[in-house]
Amino acid sequence: MLRVPKAIAPMKDHDFKAHGLFKDDLELLFRDALDIPDLSIERTLGGMSNINLLAQSEQAVLVLRIPALMIEYSASHFEQEFRVLAEMARKGLSPHPLLCGVLDDDNHTPFLAYHYEPGVVHSQLDSMSHDELRRLKTCLEQLQPLGVSGMPFYSTAIEYLHYLRARADSFLSGSESLSEKMKRTMVSFNELHRSLEVILDEVNWSGTAMHGDLRPSNVIFQDDRVLLLDWNELCEGTAHYDVAYLLSEPMEPFLVDIPRSFASRDSAEMLRLRGLALFSCISWTLERLIRCELRQVTAMLSNEDSVQSMESYVRIKTTQLSQILNQL
Repeated sequence: MLRVPKAIAPMKDHDFKAHGLFKDDLELLFRDALDIPDLSIERTLGGMSNINLLAQSEQAVLVLRIPALMIEYSASHFEQEFRVLAEMARKGLSPHPLLCGVLDDDNHTPFLAYHYEPGVVHSQLDSMSHDELRRLKTCLEQLQPLGVSGMPFYSTAIEYLHYLRARADSFLSGSESLSEKMKRTMVSFNELHRSLEVILDEVNWSGTAMHGDLRPSNVIFQDDRVLLLDWNELCEGTAHYDVAYLLSEPMEPFLVDIPRSFASRDSAEMLRLRGLALFSCISWTLERLIRCELRQVTAMLSNEDSVQSMESYVRIKTTQLSQILNQL
């Protein structure tokens, strides 16, 4: 029997519009692209960089991914992620991809389709048991020696910080029309970057594969294995960053003691890595806020509640990063 998530209400056509397409439009386009005549889109599965849709037919349950930003994309937008998914699926670390390509709409919207995997997904870190954390640690250890063609390489923590900063610079291009509030926020962001750069020279960067976006919602716990989602930030860096990111990314404070074996690093070094992780969280969220101001984000992900939530997130994570910098 097919198992599908029950937590999110079924999606109605008038509830959804992305890239100028309603639910019925997307169903027709995906039926043609995937050659599955009875495919139906059931509901959204969340997402910020991308819009993830749950779809099913008599033969399969799939996740369909399209970009969340209303900007021009290349036809190869999802090709690298498809290659990563294919390799990691062979290793038993991710769902199996089905197809990537472009839809036959006016914008030639890129898409990625992969098989839906049922399991337990925690919305909060506190709800993960010590046994699940132990299993996740084993999964990350399996990931460390792996590589995929075209995977970025960062030789030091400072080099990875510079990548995050360069990414921020790239989306600031042409953003002269930003609000005064956002301009002040970017001044604070630049100050955090300079302060963080000073303390990262002492971080032991192991040269192993890291997922790069290890938030609770990107982890699926099954009976016999742990699967990871959203591999866009996969790179060669250090696996210890993934632990730091998992502890730092969620909005809520982490109140449960982490097993020593899971975060087995010097406390000062883990603080530095958590500072780097927090900077990544802030950088990504600022990018989304700026793109919201520039009206480049689909309306369903840029409403007033979403913007307020992201502004609150930036304030909280900036405070946490400042506290870490004061401790080191």
